[in-house]
Amino acid sequence: MLIRPAIDDAAIIQVLTREYRLRIRSFDFLPLGNDMNSYVYKAALMDDSARFVKVKYRVDNPASLIVPRHLRSLGIGEVVAPLDTLAGHTHAEAGGFSVILYPFLEGGNGMDNPMTDAHWIAYGAVLRRIHDVTVTRPPKIDALLRREAYDLPIGADMRQLQRRLRAHRTRDDIERDTIAFWRVRDAEIEALITRAEALGCTLRENPEPLVLCHSDIHTANLMVHGDSTVHVVDWDGPLLAPRERDLMFVARMLGTPGDWIAQAHEALFFKGYGACTLNWRLLAYYRYERALEDLADYGNRLLSDGSDDATRRDAASGFQHAFAQGETVDWARACDAHVAREA
Repeated sequence: MLIRPAIDDAAIIQVLTREYRLRIRSFDFLPLGNDMNSYVYKAALMDDSARFVKVKYRVDNPASLIVPRHLRSLGIGEVVAPLDTLAGHTHAEAGGFSVILYPFLEGGNGMDNPMTDAHWIAYGAVLRRIHDVTVTRPPKIDALLRREAYDLPIGADMRQLQRRLRAHRTRDDIERDTIAFWRVRDAEIEALITRAEALGCTLRENPEPLVLCHSDIHTANLMVHGDSTVHVVDWDGPLLAPRERDLMFVARMLGTPGDWIAQAHEALFFKGYGACTLNWRLLAYYRYERALEDLADYGNRLLSDGSDDATRRDAASGFQHAFAQGETVDWARACDAHVAREA
């Protein structure tokens, strides 16, 4: 989020000192990310090292903390996992908030910083290792993970949001133009939901093998270092799903202008990942789901009473941009067109 949460820095520092025995020199809020439930900070320590601190209203998915810790225990060091408290817990509590501590990684993410050929190969290699650990997953991890059901939960959320927007009285110029644009796109959005639901019905009748997926492993959730090292961050929604759930972020859109992944980068990724046959119906379903999730996120941030003007402007811009050529809505349709040609 772009604004601070309703908790004083001193209260967070107190918890970090007590639960993690950190000696903090400075503590800085970082206006990063799109998660309305999370806030992030950099804690610089007296020994000149640093930690990354995430503060959440709640930890509503324990798998988001336990799964990356398990993957590191299997030797997948590229996965960034939470650091334990002194008592061995994955997080601490402070003033109604959950505090999670991570290593602080210097460098930047792969979306904002150029990735080398070696980074792309490493990206593919680490994702293949993650997908291949499914057979050794212990029961306690397995029980925490959501399984893909192709029931498009975002569809119901989107329809509820559409009803709100149809009846909403705009408060200011930030909302006015975006809600007018939304209403023009209303039937188009309904068509996106309907098509995704139809794909889900077909996929339920022909289920594919499930693997452990990150579910949001685009390049913004990769930290890149040096010429060849990558780390995987933000494990907010791990789930058991076909590998296409993750591979949708790197499989090209068949030459559509504005491809997120260049052909050369895709080839490098699969050099690291290894050969596999893609199910384009699955890719289309996941790309529709992703587009709808983005639209719902923008709409909710726009209407939230807890969003400041900067966050609302960012949401308004993001919503309209999602319909641009080569962006998420176009991304889904391009993939679906391939499904139609294969039929």
